[in-house]
Amino acid sequence: MNTQERPYDRTELSSMEILESLITNGVKALNNSLFSGQMGYILYLFESSKLIDNTAREEAETLLYELFEKVNDTTSAFGDYSLANGYTGFCVLINYLEKQGFIEIEVENELHELDLAIANKAMADLEQNNTDFLYGATGYLHYFSERDITSSIKQHIISILKKLFENEIIDEQGLRFTNAFYHKVPEEKNYINFGLAHGNLSLGMVFLNLAEKYPDLHWLINKARMLADYLINQLELRVEDDSVIRSLFPSIIQTDGVKCFNKVPVAWCYGDLAICIFLYRVAQLTEDKKYQEIASKVGHLSMKDTIRQLDFVTDPFFCHGSAGIAQLYKSLYQLSNDQNYLNHYEFWIDRTNKIISKKSKSKKANADMDEPEHVSLLEGWIGTALVLNSYESNINTWKSIFLI
Repeated sequence: MNTQERPYDRTELSSMEILESLITNGVKALNNSLFSGQMGYILYLFESSKLIDNTAREEAETLLYELFEKVNDTTSAFGDYSLANGYTGFCVLINYLEKQGFIEIEVENELHELDLAIANKAMADLEQNNTDFLYGATGYLHYFSERDITSSIKQHIISILKKLFENEIIDEQGLRFTNAFYHKVPEEKNYINFGLAHGNLSLGMVFLNLAEKYPDLHWLINKARMLADYLINQLELRVEDDSVIRSLFPSIIQTDGVKCFNKVPVAWCYGDLAICIFLYRVAQLTEDKKYQEIASKVGHLSMKDTIRQLDFVTDPFFCHGSAGIAQLYKSLYQLSNDQNYLNHYEFWIDRTNKIISKKSKSKKANADMDEPEHVSLLEGWIGTALVLNSYESNINTWKSIFLI
């Protein structure tokens, strides 16, 4: 791979030293949420304890105990039930920490009441056609898909799926859903959203997770295949005279058929790489090489544009920054065993280090780095640190939270 960039100078102050300082300074201003608050920091601390002494784990346990007190208090600990900001994020974190052996807790008993509330909220959101991953029913379904198999969890899943498929759109192009929650203009509630953060892609990923876990839900593999077919039917490769950097899959399709493409084509939130991950997984579960071939083609086209993409990737964060891109390439490598993906994982890790180093030396950028909104898991330093920690430990089980 010819990236035409000099490697990151590791004799300088390390990225993790810079990040730890930024996180420590900013974390006190965070709310309680998973993707933008204290819970993301708790996840980071537990994961960090795999690499460093018990100080990180002790702090994580203290913060988690305080969080439990807030949840059990009469005052609401969260503003909503969403995965990103609310009680579902709390349940996802607790379930993950228990599965990884970080904490001992009877998940089914401790979370039973919240499970009922989340299931009811999922049904209410689907009445409003809110299929959002970060803020709606897909996030709730994702949580239940991560839980151990019990009769009550299974019933919640079946009920949500039944309600969800009342609004499915199927034709000769395939399967898709609208999302009435995520829109900036009123008519956008009828648009087809392709994103992992807010659209059909997250549903497809959850379908596959459920199909792999529950033998009697294997029919969801066909639903995922139909969704993959719809995505492929919307694919628009760039022609030779098209010099605009954009995603090859649209991020949104308007009601009039106009396709909108993402200018950061490799982002976690809206990008081709996450769709490639989905297509590789569909290929594995259907044993249909067509999906693997398309995933490989799009993935390799994306890698050809790496140097040109640098102009659009200016932050080291997870959502649409270099750390998230690195982790996407790591997942692609793990699915395909294609060395090219591993090379690009290494490249974007190096790029992340260089962005951090550059920003830390700039007075203006340094001031921006200290802003509290830049500390979070999804769009801040905590997510970046999590990715860099995983690079050192080669342990990234946490990525299941992000569906990759």
